[in-house]
Amino acid sequence: QVAKGKPGLEGNIVVKWLIDPKGAVKDVIIDPDKTTVPDQTIGSCIIGVISKLTFPPSAKRFETKASYPFNFKAGATATP
Repeated sequence: QVAKGKPGLEGNIVVKWLIDPKGAVKDVIIDPDKTTVPDQTIGSCIIGVISKLTFPPSAKRFETKASYPFNFKAGATATP
């Protein structure tokens, strides 16, 4: 929703987080070295959504590192 109000938005926001052995998300951060979008509002929105995710528990009880690049391009539309 936040990105809809910024039609000229372009760049990447790379988010990193940990998934604990029970599948809960923790330590969600924006990777400042790989992020090119200066608007912190969008990054905060993404962090809020990822923080609410849950994953299946780890069969071997491992903590898992995860990251995902969100790419924004001016004029692009989201696909359902």
